[in-house]
Amino acid sequence: MARNEAQTRFELIDPALHERGWMAQYIKVEENAGGIETIDGITRRRQKRADYVLRLQITSETQPVAVTLIEAKAEDKSPSFGLEQGKRYADCDRLNVNYIFSTNGRQFVEFDKLSGETSAPKPMDEFPAIHRSKRPLFFASVIFTLNLSQTK
Repeated sequence: MARNEAQTRFELIDPALHERGWMAQYIKVEENAGGIETIDGITRRRQKRADYVLRLQITSETQPVAVTLIEAKAEDKSPSFGLEQGKRYADCDRLNVNYIFSTNGRQFVEFDKLSGETSAPKPMDEFPAIHRSKRPLFFASVIFTLNLSQTK
């Protein structure tokens, strides 16, 4: 029997992230991706929650910065099933990340907002590692972008 989304997150995705070096302090679960809207004088939070937001500590003096989000789906769904939802969350002012992942716990797909490309499904053991990335440009581009914004 396939795992539902909650089971997939707990039994497959959480362990996979930890195996790839993502420590708990850099993983935010159920991060609010919605903004605040005012309609007819009533202020409300939009209820959008990204399943995971991964952060990096750029310097010891700053708070970790959001670099990517992951939309999780049940194990029996396609790994790309949550990608459009993740793209909508990534565009909010609060997160504004360039790398969006969708996963069913077994495989993941990545959307790169900078290039507009979506990867083919890959196994979770190929998910970018925080400290030993097989794709160093993933983190280099994040740090480069942050350094550019700090010099303006």
